[in-house]
Amino acid sequence: MNETTFTSFSDRIPASLKDFTPFAKASDRNTWNSISDEFRNFILEQAENALQILRSKGWPQLNISLWHDFYKNGNRVNFENHHFNRRTLLIILVLAECFEHKGRFLEDITDGIFLICEESGWHLPAHNSYTRDTPQLPYPDSSRPIFELFAGETANLLSLTWYLLKEELDADSPMICERIQYELERRIITPYLTEHFWWMGNDDEPMCNWTPWCTQNALLAAFILPHSDELRKKILQKAFYSLDCFLKDYGEDGCCSEGAEYYRHAGLTFYNACDIINRVTDKLTESVYTLPKIKNIAEYILNMNIPHSEYFFNFADCSPRAGKSGAREFLFGKAVHSDALCSFAADQWKASSTEEKLFSLTADKLSQSNMYYTLQSIFADREILKELQGLQGLQKKAEPLSRNIWYKSIGVFIVHKGIFSAAAKAGNNADSHNHNDTGSFILYKNGEPFIIDVGVENYTQKTFSPQRYEIWTMQSSYHNLPELNGIMQQDGKEFRAEEVKTEENSISMNIAKAYPSSAGVKSYSRRISVSEEGLDIDDSIIFNDKDRALTVMNLMVKEKPLVDSSSMTITVGTAGSIRVKTDASETDISVEPIEIADSRLRRTWPQTIYRIKIKAENASEIKLSAK
Repeated sequence: MNETTFTSFSDRIPASLKDFTPFAKASDRNTWNSISDEFRNFILEQAENALQILRSKGWPQLNISLWHDFYKNGNRVNFENHHFNRRTLLIILVLAECFEHKGRFLEDITDGIFLICEESGWHLPAHNSYTRDTPQLPYPDSSRPIFELFAGETANLLSLTWYLLKEELDADSPMICERIQYELERRIITPYLTEHFWWMGNDDEPMCNWTPWCTQNALLAAFILPHSDELRKKILQKAFYSLDCFLKDYGEDGCCSEGAEYYRHAGLTFYNACDIINRVTDKLTESVYTLPKIKNIAEYILNMNIPHSEYFFNFADCSPRAGKSGAREFLFGKAVHSDALCSFAADQWKASSTEEKLFSLTADKLSQSNMYYTLQSIFADREILKELQGLQGLQKKAEPLSRNIWYKSIGVFIVHKGIFSAAAKAGNNADSHNHNDTGSFILYKNGEPFIIDVGVENYTQKTFSPQRYEIWTMQSSYHNLPELNGIMQQDGKEFRAEEVKTEENSISMNIAKAYPSSAGVKSYSRRISVSEEGLDIDDSIIFNDKDRALTVMNLMVKEKPLVDSSSMTITVGTAGSIRVKTDASETDISVEPIEIADSRLRRTWPQTIYRIKIKAENASEIKLSAK
């Protein structure tokens, strides 16, 4: 690992470290009473609903049989729904007590605290292993806690519950907060300092969103609850190393290989970790914000947005509805002095519902149970509104930073031209959360989906297993790519684009190496260009054997296509039309409906989407024009 951005500060950590006191405690009535009625009324309404659920159904039960479902049949949803719902209920009750402050919710809060403290494990069944990429164990081992994403999220919730309501809970019994401290020490602080979990980093081993996400929550637990300076210094030193391990996998352009949805769990948790560090060390590492790479990481989300819409370009395991930007993006923009990102976040904040503001909803809903993000939203609201009031020409500021964006580190190229926005992938098939999609493209028209990337279904045991690419959404044939002699792309760094060249509004590449040798292709040159009239694809193909030369082009679309074989034109609902031209001896165009039953995909797509299949025999050229 070459970068030492944070570890260079290790020998300058102050002898005395501050407690992290990010928000007003519930006892600070002047502050809590001054918060917007929008948030107060919403939380109290949700709390009444929560009380009704608790009185009629009780707290969600985390039976060990639900845990074992994942080991037996790969089902993640049954356990995770109960796990997240339990925590969301506690968040609502804690916030409601902070707003109302009459003690009405304290007994139920105490129930929630002890239920969580008594769980066998705070981690998820899908993460129940001690070594990276090894099979999950059937049951949690409570004698050896695993610190992963959702153990960290639980630590986040309980640390902030302790911080906000310690006085009120202590008035009942100090044993409540003592239990929180005991469990956080046992399940988070001790494992963090004595175990090595893969996400902590190990030289050149690749990291992902887990690294800053878990580090953020370790820092919260360490600096909100009382600990010695000696222990906190050890935690900072370990955090510094992990954050450097995370940064090493980013290019200078700041592109998140995991996609826009995972920026919420990667770039934004990186910002939060930096912010906590700076607040407890008298701004020791604040100079990091001046690095161009860090500013590029922050502004990535702005560049991935389809202008004036709720959609984002979505390669890898990312939904096109990656969640509206808001408080965290705004605060990150302030830190790196990006007026464009602040304006973008403020603009999306203005267009968000109260629920979206408070819970940062994304298609995976993984942000919904994070107390810290909700509090950031509550307490950043006035600053964001002030930004909105002071901005002139906000809509212009909220535009992409450039009409052409080239993320060379990952191979993502973006063009905005007139009413069209397009993105292409020219990297390789080894990204974190990879889909086999080298050479694929996405097209939006007037801010609406035209030619799409489907995204990913709900995660199951199979999603992160050797059988990952048996899942249809991962396969190149369900992206906007060809099958060559019946062969799809394969996964791995060696399956890549070559001869990549970007020009104004266009990108060209050779994607032959994205396919195994069994595809029988010598060269497959693809040029993607965008104008105010639409998008053009120019493919040139050279097969090794002219007697074995079959190309089946796949195009994924949201709306139902109608094919006019005489003119080789496909009308895609109200989205637009695609004109096909080939030099094939025979060209056949067919349409395959794909039923969408998965709940995660249904948050974006209708019940039926469509795959267009263009079968071209002995073709050396295929041209597509989408208008």
